[in-house]
Amino acid sequence: MNTIAIMQPTFFPWLGYFELVNKVDKFVFLDDVEISKQSWQTRNFFCSNNQCYWKSIPIKGSSKNMINEAEISRQDLFFKKFLKFIEQNFKNYKFDEIHRLIHQINYQYEEINLADFNIKFLEWALKLFNIRTAVYRSSQIEGSNGLIKTREEKIINIVKKLSCDRYIAAMGSKDYMEKFGLGNYPFEVEFFDYPNSKKISIFYDGYGFENVLELINRLGISKIQEEVFLRV
Repeated sequence: MNTIAIMQPTFFPWLGYFELVNKVDKFVFLDDVEISKQSWQTRNFFCSNNQCYWKSIPIKGSSKNMINEAEISRQDLFFKKFLKFIEQNFKNYKFDEIHRLIHQINYQYEEINLADFNIKFLEWALKLFNIRTAVYRSSQIEGSNGLIKTREEKIINIVKKLSCDRYIAAMGSKDYMEKFGLGNYPFEVEFFDYPNSKKISIFYDGYGFENVLELINRLGISKIQEEVFLRV
C-alpha cells in the first residue's frame, strides 16, 4: 500500500512536520495555494531568556500571492539579519550548513520565492534526519490547479496522480475532511497526531511547539533520530 501526505511548505516547522514526512512513502509540498496572512508559511516564533517572539519573512506585494509566486522582499538584508540571528542564538549546534545554504541560495537566485526558500530548508532538515521519503511539489503535478476549485478535489487529484491508496492527514484536517465525508475520498484516510514528536518537543502556551532549529540546538540530531525516527 502506497501512503502519501500533503502539507504546505512552512518556515522552520516543528518536528512533527518531519515525523509525518517520515511516516509516508510520498510527500507533497502544497506550494500552489494562496498565502495565509500571519501563517506558518511566512513566520515562526523563537524563544530565548524565557521570552518568545516572532520572526517573519518579508514578502513583496500582495499577501494574496500563491506561495510559489510570492517573492522575498529585500532578500540580501533578510538573509544577513537571519544569519546574524542564527549565530547569536544557536550555540549548542554548529549550523555551518545553514550558512552555506543561505549563500548558495543567494548565488543561485537573484530573487527567490517563498516556496523555494522554505523547501530548501525543509529538504536540508530531511537530509539531517536521514529521511528518504520521495518528495514532490503540487505545482508540478499535472491537473493540481486549473479547473480544480476545492481543497478536497485538489487532494483527490494529487493522491490519484501519484498512485497512492492511503492518505495520512494531520489531525488539524479532520474536521473539514469529515464534513466532506471520508467515504467520498477514493482512498483510505488516516489521521496522524505526531506521537513521538510531542514527547520531546517543548510546547509554549500561546505559540505552539518549538521549531525544529531550536529542538536541534537543544537535543542534537542523534537524540532526535533515536527518539522519533528510529523508534519502532
